[in-house]
Amino acid sequence: MFTKPQVLPTIKALNKIDSKHRVVLFSGGMRGNALVRILASHKESWWDRDLMNNGDTTTEPLLYPENTAAFNALKSDELKDWYATAHTGCNILDEPFEQILKKRQDNLDKWWFTLVHPLNIDLASKSIQSEHITVYASEKSKYRKYFTTSPVKNNFAVNVDISMLFSYDREKFFEEYIKILNHFNFTARFTSVRSFILQILDRESYISKFNKNTKYNFLRGDNEN
Repeated sequence: MFTKPQVLPTIKALNKIDSKHRVVLFSGGMRGNALVRILASHKESWWDRDLMNNGDTTTEPLLYPENTAAFNALKSDELKDWYATAHTGCNILDEPFEQILKKRQDNLDKWWFTLVHPLNIDLASKSIQSEHITVYASEKSKYRKYFTTSPVKNNFAVNVDISMLFSYDREKFFEEYIKILNHFNFTARFTSVRSFILQILDRESYISKFNKNTKYNFLRGDNEN
């Protein structure tokens, strides 16, 4: 269910000793990294600009770097991918993970969000047996190919409908964002979060006009015209 066998015991151990840790489970292309940035942007959450920004050191998670086109867009053949995404360094067991764990000890009073791409969302979710976040999309996207289209059904999963959160329709965005605010008792950041989402949607729209490389099929959407 996970690409690395160590992931599940790591998540379980973290959740046992860290009551404010939540892992986000999502399929590739579902904007999971962007969701982590949104969650981590609230004052009740912990964000380390040096370790979690994936190579760039912007002052906060919702700010794109000024000196590059996107977060860590270092390879020219991957520019399209990076330009339309908001990658982080928050993957479970990836390179900065041990450093993040050490710094976490000084920030235990705040929420901490990590992420992982499971091979099977439903099985992975059922195996964790403690609260976590899962990402799905109830509506199709013009610019994204969504691979998880229904919520996970178990008592530990906090389902986020990414198609509602990342909707041009302000009311749909409000409804989904307020669910997140209420669940984690966050202080609202309506303007900042909405601006971040609209910027990503604008980037996806731009990339979709000329992105024909099959490597980036997740950026081509279901209703492309």
